[in-house]
Amino acid sequence: MPYQAYQTWGRQQESERIEAHLPLVYSLASNLAPRAGALGLEMGDLVHTGVLGLYSASTTFQESRGSTFGAYAKPFVRGAMLDEIARHKNEPRAVRDKYRKIRDAEEKLVRLLMREPTTKELADAVGIEVKTLSDWLTDIGMRDRASLEELAERGTLQDQDHTTARQPELSFLDRESKQQLVAALGLLPQREQQLLYLYYQEELTLKEIGYVLDLSESQVSRTHKKALARLQEFLAEAE
Repeated sequence: MPYQAYQTWGRQQESERIEAHLPLVYSLASNLAPRAGALGLEMGDLVHTGVLGLYSASTTFQESRGSTFGAYAKPFVRGAMLDEIARHKNEPRAVRDKYRKIRDAEEKLVRLLMREPTTKELADAVGIEVKTLSDWLTDIGMRDRASLEELAERGTLQDQDHTTARQPELSFLDRESKQQLVAALGLLPQREQQLLYLYYQEELTLKEIGYVLDLSESQVSRTHKKALARLQEFLAEAE
């Protein structure tokens, strides 16, 4: 009887955990919806696949390792959606091979680190340079090269509230070329790249980004400032 009660409690905990992270699924599905729609997949298909990704993450999550479930589950959810999209694409074998190498390496790293790997960690696991990984991600559609260039042109990077006032911390970007900025963006950790993309390109609020990245609003704000500081450092070194 105690074991049955434990099983019931475990299922209830898992159900509550899944329900609490549904906003993460919907946010990731929204970002991938245009790409999926071109292949005949609907938003509901991505959400269903993403929920399955949550359950998959739940079976291997170890709370004792100190990671939050959202940070651990995000690669599983997004990966499941990308797998579903890839399944409907008629890609050349070379592209499929690149995708599989990256996905296999990412899954192993997530289970090992209990978090999403950085771009450097992922590149090392695949056995390629960071620049090569960036090119591969673009080739297989896991990163949009145009979106990074558009982000750079906002240097364009305009304030989130669409006013004409520029954010003071972005003033250093005015003197940098688009090519330099795109290169610098590619050197940032993957999470910081995602945050800048979501903030400046997708125009999500800090709170919405928190749902996607499983961070508090204050953590998003701090990470945003850290990413801009890294950019300034990378650009200074390039001069």
